[in-house]
Amino acid sequence: MIKRTILCVIMLFSFVYPQIKISGDARIRPRYDINDKTPSNGTKSMDFYYMYRARIRMSADLDEGWMFNTMLSHNGISNYSIFDAGDYPDVSGVNQSTAKPTSNENSRRATVSFAELYFGKEVEKYGFRIGLFPLGAMNNPVYDLHYYPVKMVDIPFYVYNADGAYGLSGYIKTDVGKFGAKVLVEDAKGKYEENSSGKVLYDIKDQYTVELNYTVDAGGFVIAPMAMISISDDSVSAPNTFGLNLTSPKFSGLTVSATAAYSIQDRTDLRATQEPGYPVSKYNAYLLRLKLAGALGPGNIVAWFDYGRLTEKLKLTDNKYDFYFTWIGYEIPVYKSPKGSFSITPEIRYGKFDKNSTSASKRIKSEVNFDIKF
Repeated sequence: MIKRTILCVIMLFSFVYPQIKISGDARIRPRYDINDKTPSNGTKSMDFYYMYRARIRMSADLDEGWMFNTMLSHNGISNYSIFDAGDYPDVSGVNQSTAKPTSNENSRRATVSFAELYFGKEVEKYGFRIGLFPLGAMNNPVYDLHYYPVKMVDIPFYVYNADGAYGLSGYIKTDVGKFGAKVLVEDAKGKYEENSSGKVLYDIKDQYTVELNYTVDAGGFVIAPMAMISISDDSVSAPNTFGLNLTSPKFSGLTVSATAAYSIQDRTDLRATQEPGYPVSKYNAYLLRLKLAGALGPGNIVAWFDYGRLTEKLKLTDNKYDFYFTWIGYEIPVYKSPKGSFSITPEIRYGKFDKNSTSASKRIKSEVNFDIKF
């Protein structure tokens, strides 16, 4: 009986396992971080620290385009944790006191969460996803401008949201291009409530953003306009953002891309506390990016420059904020096989922030990524 049970389990796994694909990556990143806010009477800090992350992806192919995908990782900025950060181990099932721990700092460990979890169907002509799915924000700064206008450079959506969004996404491919739409759920805590006499106790709307996008290949150039329309309660910032991404064909292994995006928020009766990233006022903002990426020498280069401006529309005067940002990284392949790869990528990022034409802060991040993929 036991042998038959074991045989049945083995046969079941041999049937199911080919449908499941497991992959992932891990990274160790030493970084030297100089953050100078003294031009605006702040502080200047210099810090050398170590970041790490691991991401495990599991995908199930259910045939005929039906699929399920999930990714497990730490719910930190860009899925990172920092050496000596995270939770202390419990002691005999009891959490240690952070005020007076019983183990030293390097016993801390990062927790693991669902960084992605979605299912749907994707075939050549159409497809959809529902759940928590990636947006590809690192290569599309329109999301940065829409969600984080007060800090629109240095990939804020990818960093703070770990590139994930809740909602529904779909596309249709035609002879004249690919049409896509998303409904992104940003805050589902809204509800309506009244007491027994009919008096309204609570009436707050959920927050959404509707995205419409289109992609077409024109002579090797990929043209991708998009629009993002926010829907929310009247006391909440609701920007509308319009962008255009343009990517060139490859020239000697390199592609050049450009992004131009504009965002506007016209509501004035806003509550004092908004979602992080939004001003408490009317505003308009724009963001421009020029990017170079591809094979160069033995490795791959990624370099881009961003410039953005945010204009707060206040009663007495306008505040204007200028953002300058440069990212340069060069990936050096060390080892590659059908089972995985290892690479080293030195990077440098420089950001400058001005308020009303006066320097407010500068930041330089010099780092090296040690990556393994499998």
